[in-house]
Amino acid sequence: MARKRMRSKQTSEVSCHDRPSGLSFGPRQDVDAVVKELEAAGFGRERPVMDMGCAYHDFSKGLLRVDLDLQSFPAVLALIEGSMESMSCRHRGVRGLNVIARHYEGPSEEDRLSFHADNFIVGEWVFGCILRQEGDNPLLALHFRERDGPGYVCMKEKPGHLYLQTGEARHHWTHGIPAGGGGAESLTWRWLRPSFLRWCELEHSLNRREQVCWLQRFICVGHSAGIDQE
Repeated sequence: MARKRMRSKQTSEVSCHDRPSGLSFGPRQDVDAVVKELEAAGFGRERPVMDMGCAYHDFSKGLLRVDLDLQSFPAVLALIEGSMESMSCRHRGVRGLNVIARHYEGPSEEDRLSFHADNFIVGEWVFGCILRQEGDNPLLALHFRERDGPGYVCMKEKPGHLYLQTGEARHHWTHGIPAGGGGAESLTWRWLRPSFLRWCELEHSLNRREQVCWLQRFICVGHSAGIDQE
């Protein structure tokens, strides 16, 4: 039976002054069913982070885990499918798909999202959708900070706002949530790179010989591109 897709509104109210290249927005999504589905699974103040699908536990050791089966969250899957279709992006299936729901509340250090760039094991696309946003506190929204420059921007968020990070927004800017009163919730998703998934398979099977060959090829490609081994 085909999953029922989330209907989206035709326009997005997200605005961002001098946005980073590679940060784009899609039409505003209907997220009510997703919020109800996640809350029924315990998401919220007592469980502020939920990993669904393929989660990376310790990438330096090549370890993966599946925390929550995505098939148990049909509304989440429908939102992802509908969101990507609205932005003309091809859905890549559930293999390697990592979905994270986050709940932010209050001004404490524990409630914020530290500025960071997504790990290299993550593919080029990183999607996000705002599930809840209470109040107008600009600190409780996603901020972008240029790594080697003065650029600094803050997204204006409302429930259903859809965004995509790729290119410079991924690699030359960091993003985070400083902290602030009120409450907010978001859903983000990305695919782990096939090469990382393959590495984890080799780690699991303890195939050291093939791992060494894989690393040698990787280093050779880096040298050919002018990248220093260090």
